[in-house]
Amino acid sequence: MFNNKIITKMSKALEIIQAIMLESFDLSAERVIPSARLDEDLMLGSLDQVELCFTVEDVCNITIADEDWIGVKTVGDLVNLIEAKVN
Repeated sequence: MFNNKIITKMSKALEIIQAIMLESFDLSAERVIPSARLDEDLMLGSLDQVELCFTVEDVCNITIADEDWIGVKTVGDLVNLIEAKVN
């Protein structure tokens, strides 16, 4: 059976990312799905990804170390990182 608490957290993190992507990069929520690759699918260059990282840190009140960000390739990776940091 699914754990509704985990699903709710994932949905909330995804909604936050979708809102940031819309506001900062004019990307619709339909494109910002867990499997979307930041560079290839969403066309975020390295500077865009730095901006995304800083915005996520500010919005979620977390700190993301460089070594943690290196592993973020997809929206789903970012969702998992946010969830790990807020718990």
